[in-house]
Amino acid sequence: MRPYILSTVAILGLLAGFPAWADSSDEQPEFAGEIGAMKCAQFTALMASGGGNEVATQIVVMSWAQGYMAAWNNVRMVDLNKNPLDLYSEGYPKEAQQDYLAHYCVDNPRDQIIDATISLIEQMQKAQ
Repeated sequence: MRPYILSTVAILGLLAGFPAWADSSDEQPEFAGEIGAMKCAQFTALMASGGGNEVATQIVVMSWAQGYMAAWNNVRMVDLNKNPLDLYSEGYPKEAQQDYLAHYCVDNPRDQIIDATISLIEQMQKAQ
């Protein structure tokens, strides 16, 4: 439970306007609000950059994707009167979701993180 609390606090800080990364290079988004629009090529480059950037990148992108999927689940339940998607199913644990996003972005560098997340949702729906 403790890692989730720390991650939540970190993400809330990012959403409050703190820079998502210390380096203000043009290659990196400055605020967490830009994560969904980040190009997959940029995500892949950050994941390969070393120096600990891959861990921070993975945390921020996965947190954004989980937030998007939670909101999507709410629409699914409230507006469409359907059962929610299990975001932590045995078939798609967090690590599998992270791997899916990373592989999707390698294969589709011009797409955005939101496209990768929507594709992940589609795959998770098929698995349930």
